[in-house]
Amino acid sequence: MAKTKVKIPSYIPKSIASQVSYFEELDLCIAVLDPKSLSENPKNWRVHTRRQRDVYKAFKEKHGWLQCAIYNLRTERLLDGHMRIDEAIKNKEDFVPVILKDVSEEDENEILANLDNIGMLAKR
Repeated sequence: MAKTKVKIPSYIPKSIASQVSYFEELDLCIAVLDPKSLSENPKNWRVHTRRQRDVYKAFKEKHGWLQCAIYNLRTERLLDGHMRIDEAIKNKEDFVPVILKDVSEEDENEILANLDNIGMLAKR
């Protein structure tokens, strides 16, 4: 059976297009990229404690990658996953899973302000 070539959205840089899986029905791009190529976002308001990092490292050692970082191709900044990317760089990991988005700076600000907060609305 011949493999069907999937059209990659035009906002994906040609330099990484071969590393991208695109799910058209979801308008979702996922790639495996070098963590050093992902710039952090100066507007990230979260501070990650040593305890959080230690718990994350132990969890990741046991279960591996369970969540992708999210990266805005338009601004070339992370939207989510700053600590995960930082830890990957410290651990000299060559590749990390990343969801690629193409959103305006206004939408980026909204995502940074609200993404984690939506999850915190859940009750225990």
